Amino acid sequence: MIISYKKKFVFLHCRKTAGTFISSLLYDILDNKDLIIGSLEDIHSIKKIKIFNHREVIKVSNIPCLLKSLYKTLKYKKNLGFLINDFYKKKYYKIYKNPPHMSILKVKENFPETKNFFSFCFVRNPYDYAVSDYLWRINQNKKYKEMKFKEFLKLKVQGSHHDMVPAPKTNWSIYTSNNKISVDFVGRFEKLNEDLTIVFEKLGLDLSLLDKNTDILKKNFSKKNYQEYYSKEEKDLVEKLHYNEIKEFDYKF
Repeated sequence: MIISYKKKFVFLHCRKTAGTFISSLLYDILDNKDLIIGSLEDIHSIKKIKIFNHREVIKVSNIPCLLKSLYKTLKYKKNLGFLINDFYKKKYYKIYKNPPHMSILKVKENFPETKNFFSFCFVRNPYDYAVSDYLWRINQNKKYKEMKFKEFLKLKVQGSHHDMVPAPKTNWSIYTSNNKISVDFVGRFEKLNEDLTIVFEKLGLDLSLLDKNTDILKKNFSKKNYQEYYSKEEKDLVEKLHYNEIKEFDYKF
């Protein structure tokens, strides 16, 4: 999630929709008044972290969060991006359980000065998204590497508090209010460059930035066609779980 006071926009990071790639592009234009939560570990892998943009980390009132994040960073031998990223997650946890994927409602509630900012996010075909999310989670949670796609979907549909189930379960609640879209622009993962061009032109950003950091984008793609993961049962589960997105954006299998 990014709030830019300089360019007056809010970017909501919906999971598995090239959010880290988009954040890496936008990071280049952020200054020390702007806020970015999430993606910093990956961003640090391809560019320098702007230390002076994150002076909030060393404020006296934030020392407890900093110390916890520093301990975690040293324990797992992570980079500076991880440290700052983890700090923001801890600092804003009380606002939203998953701060990098903060909802538009929580942004407006806790950052009322952004009320008239241009807000945008990206969505993805739920059938494709579900596979990408599944593959990412079994890779991150090695103890569940044998979990089948169908089992994963059932856990999500059931609303389980299992380690493999993200919060929120789908991206729908990130950019909606009372089941209605509450952002100014919703781009599509399937038209990423085209829709990012629309956003960049709206914000008056340099279009040449769109050609950068493509290595991060590769993380969003599976080597197999997503349809290979489906039988009728998996398809039915996704359609139940992602009913709103499929209806709103007319996505097809």
